[in-house]
Amino acid sequence: MTSLNKTIEIPADRHLIIELTLPDELPPGPAEMTLTINPTRTMSQLEPLSKLFGSLKDSKTFTGDSAALVRGLRDEW
Repeated sequence: MTSLNKTIEIPADRHLIIELTLPDELPPGPAEMTLTINPTRTMSQLEPLSKLFGSLKDSKTFTGDSAALVRGLRDEW
């Protein structure tokens, strides 16, 4: 089995033509090919972590002391 990695840009119309040059060690003839697409996210697409700060403070589902919870988690490390 041979793995090939290629970084691509997915166009808006989702139509993609891929041209690959295969290594010489792959013999001509039938073969199975698996295509795995792992979308990457840029930092601008990710929500900033700071958006989560204080999210437990006024939560109706969390009634404990959020600072104590964080201290306890930190002490475990």
